[in-house]
Amino acid sequence: MTNYISVQGSTPRKRALARNIVKYCIKELMPRTTTLDISVNICKIEDDADGYCAQHDDRTFEIELATGTKDSDFITAIMHEMTHVWQHRKGWLKDVSAISKSWRGEEYLTFFSTVDEYMEFPWEKSAYDMQEKLYERYKNENFS
Repeated sequence: MTNYISVQGSTPRKRALARNIVKYCIKELMPRTTTLDISVNICKIEDDADGYCAQHDDRTFEIELATGTKDSDFITAIMHEMTHVWQHRKGWLKDVSAISKSWRGEEYLTFFSTVDEYMEFPWEKSAYDMQEKLYERYKNENFS
């Protein structure tokens, strides 16, 4: 089997970039995984977020990415959302309900009022840290 990646929206160049970054993240984070089904939709997002990740089952994920972001922000947004895919696959992050998640066995209500509160969720701290590590590796491999 092989991972299935579909990308919709935006321009052909952005779709190709998204597909390449998703493949790069799979190679870096989950190199032995061959059963993922990842749908990427590049679309208008109503709030200030650059992206979202939703898990449908153990291997099926949907990622939404905001249109109009410059390439570096677009790339790091994909890396961030792919880190969430990885967290779900490892069993660290689980959607418990519409208002709660479990991170490494501890349940959290997902309400927040400020960006600072959002950034305190442990899965977000982890994803922001990993996106920077992935981006540095990607830049070193592709732009050196």
